[in-house]
Amino acid sequence: MARQNPVRNPYEPSNYWNNARDASDARKERIAKSIRLANGNEELRPGKYRKSPFPYIVALGILFVSFIVVGIILFGQKPEDERYTLSFFTEGGTIIEPLEFEYGSHVILPENPHKEGYIFAGWYTDSLYEELISSSFINQLDFETDITLYAKWVPNDLEVTITFDSQGGSALPPLTIPFGTNISTVIPTKDNVYFGGWFLDTTYQQSISTAPENSVTVYAFWDSFPMQLVGNLHQIYQVPMGIDENTKNMDGGFWVAENETTYTLWHEVRTWALAHGYEFINAGTDGMATLPGSIPRTDLNQPVTTITFTDTIIWLNALSEMKGLDPVYRVSYLDDQIIKTPDDSQNPAAMPYNGYSLLTSSEWEMAARWTNETTLNDDILLAGGRYWTQGHLFSGMGTSELTEMTDYAWFRANSLLALHPVHEKLPNALGLYDMSGNVSEWVSSGYHRGGNYSDERSISALVSVYDHTAEYTIGFRIARKPVNLR
Repeated sequence: MARQNPVRNPYEPSNYWNNARDASDARKERIAKSIRLANGNEELRPGKYRKSPFPYIVALGILFVSFIVVGIILFGQKPEDERYTLSFFTEGGTIIEPLEFEYGSHVILPENPHKEGYIFAGWYTDSLYEELISSSFINQLDFETDITLYAKWVPNDLEVTITFDSQGGSALPPLTIPFGTNISTVIPTKDNVYFGGWFLDTTYQQSISTAPENSVTVYAFWDSFPMQLVGNLHQIYQVPMGIDENTKNMDGGFWVAENETTYTLWHEVRTWALAHGYEFINAGTDGMATLPGSIPRTDLNQPVTTITFTDTIIWLNALSEMKGLDPVYRVSYLDDQIIKTPDDSQNPAAMPYNGYSLLTSSEWEMAARWTNETTLNDDILLAGGRYWTQGHLFSGMGTSELTEMTDYAWFRANSLLALHPVHEKLPNALGLYDMSGNVSEWVSSGYHRGGNYSDERSISALVSVYDHTAEYTIGFRIARKPVNLR
């Protein structure tokens, strides 16, 4: 049998050279060049070549990236068991033992020290007293080392002069008073507006309620609506959230209307808005007993209902413009156009302007759970160095007694399944009425908070609904925030 030759790949390098054995030098060079190109080599000179450095560059790049990733893992993360020490230098005051804490934990500061002949003026992170710790706890995410806090003292006979600029309100004489004296009880008057507290400047970024260590001028804040200040600006509060009592860090220093928005006010602003290019989905209802958009009933002061989330933010923009403020709600974060119609509100953005807005869900809960309690009981919760109403209670309650529930809220057991005028129940510790009853309240992102006259939900109630929902059980409350809180 004739022996068959094996099939040979004509494109193997050896075949190229075999086929070129009798070829011309030029042909041999072309074949060699083809092989170099096929193998990813680069030409040096005719007949010579060397390997391309590209694979080595890729390998080095991968190795370099690997070193970076390993470095981030090893050095960019803190071990869970890493601990630090918080020390207290009391400058001759009562001795406070150091505290140990884990990285990322919250440390509640101990009871203030005492020093004979002096008044404690706060903890500072430096011995020059330039950076005040304004909260009762420290967010340790800002620290990655041991910390020493320095106590500041002022003589207990220190007196300062407070000059009151009432911003058009009734004149008040200057007061020379001891350091730390409460000045929030010094209240001027002004026609058709409400006093909202004293501030250190007319940008209203820093509230003040006690006499500082230096003489200052303080400025009155006024608003068209009765509003209450929730916490101090530039102070962080550790606020319990929900039934599980998880906590969240919250900024203080925002204002909340004392009562739910009445239909009388809604109708007045909506009438102005319609004449100035605004449009609404719903006209709103005077409580639950009239036709939408009707003339307000005399002196009933019931909350507006049957309005959607979209109606609410459009109305708040109109109110802001009506009062000469910059509307908060804009078409998007990339489009600064004021939302005036439902078509504008597909992706609303709350921007840093000085107008009126809704509360966030967390701000609402902070306002609802605020107490002035100084002692702990079974129905009060300690968090962040201060006391809060527990989430299963109604806003304002200090105990879980049924009789106290009926003092603070309109709910299924006492409302006769009907709406009631605002201000008929007791306010909570901030002076806010109906936080847990009468109507649930729209907050940002399309949620509504709190119970209403038809159910028995408590502070912790958080309900998400379609933002075009309009019901007789949902209204809203006006809020206003310093621009740096948005």
